[in-house]
Amino acid sequence: MAGSPPSEVPERRTAEGGEVIHAHHRKRRSQGGDDTPINVIRIPDALHSWIHDNPAEAYDLGLLVKSHDDPSEVIIEIPEALVQVKPKRKPQATTPEERRARVSTSIKTPKGEENVLPELIDSVREKIKDEMGWTDTVPDYFVLTAALARTLQEA
Repeated sequence: MAGSPPSEVPERRTAEGGEVIHAHHRKRRSQGGDDTPINVIRIPDALHSWIHDNPAEAYDLGLLVKSHDDPSEVIIEIPEALVQVKPKRKPQATTPEERRARVSTSIKTPKGEENVLPELIDSVREKIKDEMGWTDTVPDYFVLTAALARTLQEA
């Protein structure tokens, strides 16, 4: 298979959501690498930086290919740590009994301290939202529950 001209393989492009995607050459062009699909992989910016900051590990994983190797004969290994599987959501309550099982709790704050709890919840939400697969609109209840569960696990 003939390689595409370099102009057809953009080095950077932006994916939906603004993430920078690189057209990464496993065997560098300076070492005789071409623009064939077996040699070029599209990867996020953070992974591209990691590859070039950690070449020994990248060679072991097949993300970089040595000049004397053929990319079609070097398998790419994807470590389990790179694969982020979101946990399945529990189904919503469908029966009246399940809905009644939900409990509403109020937290009273001292006068003049009304903003402390919302600010704390927003800080925790920002800190763990990527790990939990949340958006900025996840309800405060989930944020508090996750924070309390982590605290109990660490105790």
